[in-house]
Amino acid sequence: MKGLGASLILSAAGLIGLLLLGESRRRLEAYCSLSSALRLLRGELASRNAPLADGIDKAKTAAKGMGKELMLQVSMGLSALGERSFCEIWDQALDACSPRSLETPEELKSLGAVLGGFDLETQLQALDGCIARLDELWKNGSQSYPARRRLLLSLTLAGGFFMVILLY
Repeated sequence: MKGLGASLILSAAGLIGLLLLGESRRRLEAYCSLSSALRLLRGELASRNAPLADGIDKAKTAAKGMGKELMLQVSMGLSALGERSFCEIWDQALDACSPRSLETPEELKSLGAVLGGFDLETQLQALDGCIARLDELWKNGSQSYPARRRLLLSLTLAGGFFMVILLY
């Protein structure tokens, strides 16, 4: 009976470690997806001088993951553009689609105020800065992920072993 309890404790500790690693992986995928969606939006604005709504629609259809969700939320909010500012629509869309574990960079939060303006060069510079920051977060997270994975699994399993030792 003690062996069964010990194995349940160790498997629960391992499962906790795997869940935490999954959350870390989803965060990295969100950074990559957001960067990709913003690249699509930037490409539409820069190459075709398309209106912002058209650029968001194109990015919405081609993006994946959280980037697609953000563009979808912004696109749905554009119908209330006269009643609310673009910045409010952007903030609401960002809040609706970003998980709590995602460290939203300040560049992404402030991007809505810039995109709501009329100066294309300023919009493109803000998009470039935001894309660079998201790429940096993704790169740093990807490089440290293997070490973090080993550390997190080791710590959770060690915690499980300590729990078994304390209880038995």
